[in-house]
Amino acid sequence: MTANDSVMRGVLDAQWEYVAVNWGALLGGLIGAGIPASLTYIGLHRGRQATDAEAFGPAMLLLYRMNPDRIMINISSDSDAEDANVAKLAEQTDTARERLLIVRAGNPRRRVRDLADLAQTRLGNVHHAMGWQVRHMLRHEDNPGWVDHYRQTHVEAETTMRKLIDANFAWWGLLPQPKAMIRRILGWLHH
Repeated sequence: MTANDSVMRGVLDAQWEYVAVNWGALLGGLIGAGIPASLTYIGLHRGRQATDAEAFGPAMLLLYRMNPDRIMINISSDSDAEDANVAKLAEQTDTARERLLIVRAGNPRRRVRDLADLAQTRLGNVHHAMGWQVRHMLRHEDNPGWVDHYRQTHVEAETTMRKLIDANFAWWGLLPQPKAMIRRILGWLHH
């Protein structure tokens, strides 16, 4: 090995170390920039979730107030009082539906938008079914088919709201729901 070869080897080794340091600096810079960006995204995501939650609470409370058993047990024989109650619940239903439509319009995730739209429709269906049930009861009409319809409509609306809340608070909106994921894992283990 000549003196030139060893000098050349030293130059190449020095260049390789320089390149390795630059790659490390680049990687460090990307990671350093990525952490604040990720934290900002998470903050914005959580802020959106909190804003949407302001629509979910009143809708769930309204579903509680329009629960079929609660309405049928607490019905009054005073038709004017019941008409006022139905009208008050109609106003609350309209407000809750408007808030859900705002979620529908503003949420970036398709699943949340679709569930918000379905939830607001089902909330209106519950109010409609409740109004008919109250009328039947005030007229002393026994209509078990309508009672079943009212109960089923309420269950569908409540189930949709729970799915909407779960979808809104799902981590990143990309991962499957934890219960479904656990069921799939357990299903794979049993095969």
